[in-house]
Amino acid sequence: MRESVIKWRNEETEENGRELWYWLRWWIRSSEIERRTENSPSVGEIGWREGNIWHPIPLVPQFPLAHPPQYEFSASRLRDGEWETIVGTQIEGFTRWSMDIVLGENIHLHTYVRSNRTNEIAELFVASALSLPKDLGVDVRSLRQVSRTGFDVYASLTILEDRASTVHYFAYPLRPNGSVLDPPGFWSLCPYPSRSERHLQADDAELCFHVGSILHYQSINDRILSVLQNLESHSFLPVPHITYASDPPFASITEVSHQRSPSPTIAMHPKKRFCDALLSAFSKKRKISHS
Repeated sequence: MRESVIKWRNEETEENGRELWYWLRWWIRSSEIERRTENSPSVGEIGWREGNIWHPIPLVPQFPLAHPPQYEFSASRLRDGEWETIVGTQIEGFTRWSMDIVLGENIHLHTYVRSNRTNEIAELFVASALSLPKDLGVDVRSLRQVSRTGFDVYASLTILEDRASTVHYFAYPLRPNGSVLDPPGFWSLCPYPSRSERHLQADDAELCFHVGSILHYQSINDRILSVLQNLESHSFLPVPHITYASDPPFASITEVSHQRSPSPTIAMHPKKRFCDALLSAFSKKRKISHS
């Protein structure tokens, strides 16, 4: 991203604009996280917030909005006060994470079930971030997209007897609707889930499970808005094919084209001030992400 900003600062060409646009989509991160409920919007849905009220924009896309929910292979284990990443694997229909353990040690494992939006709807959200609010008469800063949903699954274990140096956690396959079972998995002293006699029970260990559902929103902050306005002022912003019905308004989307906008309506920002601010924000964001 930083390199593309430097290229754009030095020469505002269409090629550099396309490269900046490409990295821009990966630079935007989830801005809000909340607990998911039965009335929460679905993955890929676009709308706007008015206080705590969610107003969906009924779009009619010609492509999938979300990937099926599944366990991520990367999980987190709390050890000596810090979370460390451990990588799981698929075996006999289960997802397994293996870790070493000593007698009396308490293991806390955090696994993740995620359903992510598709690249097509993510690109549409950014490409239409200026046009949708204008057509609907809302503030662009209130625009939101559900970038992903899922479950945070916590499993803890304390071995009561000195029986092994390695323990394995197996996550059950998800239900057809994408939800997790209760309990969501089991611990075992054997790396193969079919060996039920090796599964740890309440008599062998202290077991605890917790499942929380989550929902991630993505929004357009002031930095991203400045980039989009700058690209649009040069007619370098991709234009999605969107048509609306009269009541209620909705969009019929086929694809995101890279045609130039016919008539830019937003004035160009001063080049040096815009790029310096963007580079400063990007550098600051990188420092925060590694803290």
